[in-house]
Amino acid sequence: MAYEYVDNPSLQNAGILYYWTVVTKEEIGTGGSSPEDGYVAISSPSKRVNLKHEVIYYIRVYKLGSGIPQILNDNNVQVAIPQSYRDSVANNVTIGTINSTNEENQLFSDKNLFYVGFKGKTAGFTFTPKFLVTLKPNSDENNSSVPLEVFPAIGIPGLPKTITFTQGNVASQVPQNIKDEAAVGSLQDLITRDTCAKPNRWVALVLKDKSDGRHVYVKTYALDGSFVSQKYIGKDGGPNPDKINHYEVGRKQVIRLKAQECFSNDDPDVPDTAVLPPPNLDKVRYNPPNHYVTRSVSHGERTREQLNSNGRIITSIVDVQQALSNRNNRLGKIYQSTDGAKALNKKDKTGKQPFWGFKFTYNPTAIEYGTTTNTSIDWMLNSKDPANLLGGNTSVTVSLYLNRIADMTELKNWGGGSYTKNYPRALTPEEVEGILRRGTEYDLEFLYRVLNGSPGKTALLNYPGESSDFGYITGTPCWFHIHDNLKYYGSFATLSVTHVMFTQEMVPMLSKVDISFIRYPSLDLGSEAIKEGWRKQAQANASTGEEATTS
Repeated sequence: MAYEYVDNPSLQNAGILYYWTVVTKEEIGTGGSSPEDGYVAISSPSKRVNLKHEVIYYIRVYKLGSGIPQILNDNNVQVAIPQSYRDSVANNVTIGTINSTNEENQLFSDKNLFYVGFKGKTAGFTFTPKFLVTLKPNSDENNSSVPLEVFPAIGIPGLPKTITFTQGNVASQVPQNIKDEAAVGSLQDLITRDTCAKPNRWVALVLKDKSDGRHVYVKTYALDGSFVSQKYIGKDGGPNPDKINHYEVGRKQVIRLKAQECFSNDDPDVPDTAVLPPPNLDKVRYNPPNHYVTRSVSHGERTREQLNSNGRIITSIVDVQQALSNRNNRLGKIYQSTDGAKALNKKDKTGKQPFWGFKFTYNPTAIEYGTTTNTSIDWMLNSKDPANLLGGNTSVTVSLYLNRIADMTELKNWGGGSYTKNYPRALTPEEVEGILRRGTEYDLEFLYRVLNGSPGKTALLNYPGESSDFGYITGTPCWFHIHDNLKYYGSFATLSVTHVMFTQEMVPMLSKVDISFIRYPSLDLGSEAIKEGWRKQAQANASTGEEATTS
């Protein structure tokens, strides 16, 4: 590789060259003990990155003499970003402080590394950072009284990556070594990111052809692509094969990890208003998903037809499994409003307030609603106090079934720890224990958390769990979400539960839930357009001698 070098003839003649390299990483997941754990390297010269994700540039400076290149530390090197460049991008990019891993209280295992973070402000903005790297004057590497500039190495990874910020979700780059190992089949299915693990991990289905057949593994990697662990699934083909399709077993495990629902302890990125639903529902904590046997998608989705590569109509079991794993097919949900979560919920150990949600099994028996006239409001929205809009005139009733029959059969031999078999994501030990000890009441527990807030210790439970079933429900507004284009904002009027089937220990495993929900108007009454309309009508009323009731 050819290198640029410090512009110093005497050093050039002595065969001493200095250069720096840069590695660019994008924030994509939850980190662990190190600041680097939640980041993955960007390998292409340019990359689109979501505005919410930080991009970090890592710089090392080398001295190349007659032997192996030596990495220089911050006693001899200064890394800076020209102020003129900072000013030119200030309206579109937030640039952090350049730090060194030689400083105290840094968690990096690597030393002699300089790093700085960039965070986007404007979608569509493209930038390539500029760095000024110099040898410090009167240092071990520079005996002159002025700093000497060092130039980057030519080629990858020598030059900074170009980043374009976007509001959309952008797929993170899978490290090439993982792609090379998982080279059979669809990469979309065979490689995924385990977003529940801390730190996040890559998980891939890896096939190894040997003389006795094809061996199937599910391998786990760190975000940088380094190997972490592997699970042997089994062998397909060869002499004396069993009847199990180990490829499909491993593939389903990867698909389930891809479809799992995890939450973050960070506050959801929601507007500061109670009349708009939280846009990022992935950060809501819900009751655990149902067993695969329990109906979670329509019969039509289970048996939908597709054309195969030959144009012949077939029914694909893989499509069925993907439909079952897809979180968007578990549509029915009730979750807290922004203000409701702030008012009711306790802060967790990180100082953040979680959002609570409740999901119900696909296909409720009925959803009914009725609307009555509100004579306190006319079409002008000004003849009466707009506060009348706070009273709901639409009542929604729904009958739901909660089914944990298959779960009780599946989990009865649970041996502790998390549980992954036959579920779209891993169940935590707390969730398994909650299902076994409380059955469908554990699902209702999350509905109580929506209505009453975070749980606490209670005499209801005979094991060290917590509950929000305090013997009442509040009228705090929440969201009743049937699908993306049919959702209601309001509060519960009544909640009625009928337990239909029980285990031998009288733990309910099939229950009917009847809900009466009072809908509130979910338009933004605080918008400037409506306020301006009210102001104009108030002025018109004043000019005609009428009392102005709004402002």
